[in-house]
Amino acid sequence: MLEPPARACAVNSRPGLDSPAKQPNPVGASGAAALALCAAAVASFASGSFELGACCAVSIATLLLRAALDDSPVVDGNDFEVVIRATKEMEYLLEESFRAPPTAGLHEKISVAQTPAGQPLPEGVVRRMRKLVTIRNQLVHDRGVNAVDRAAFRDGWAAAERELRTLLPADSMPFCVIS
Repeated sequence: MLEPPARACAVNSRPGLDSPAKQPNPVGASGAAALALCAAAVASFASGSFELGACCAVSIATLLLRAALDDSPVVDGNDFEVVIRATKEMEYLLEESFRAPPTAGLHEKISVAQTPAGQPLPEGVVRRMRKLVTIRNQLVHDRGVNAVDRAAFRDGWAAAERELRTLLPADSMPFCVIS
């Protein structure tokens, strides 16, 4: 695994903390991994490996989403940002890997999505995704709803994403792993 730089950003500089061993990690594990992938993406693009660089960029976006969902300071997101980012990732997975039409709404995409083998999605993941989309719709459209239970939303998204990814063959994942 690529190691993140000891002093990745100005946020790491704190008065009274001279040595890197004493430096707190303000970005968390997901943020540190995203910083390491940034370095790998830049190096890949610089060496002419555009496919690897683009793959790193997708992984960086996924790590930043996880950081936002984990309340990491890497993305200082409010509930609107966290919910929208997660459901955008859901929408991307459904379109790119589960044959959902790009012109449909998210509930419709869930209804018509199919596994790579052409089967409907399992009922458990469908229920979890519908709950997340309902939360998103309430947050966006209901004037009286301005916050969500972020921990419950994060757990629901993690379970749905995990189950969706287990339905995909390892060689068709819409992201790359660098170790």
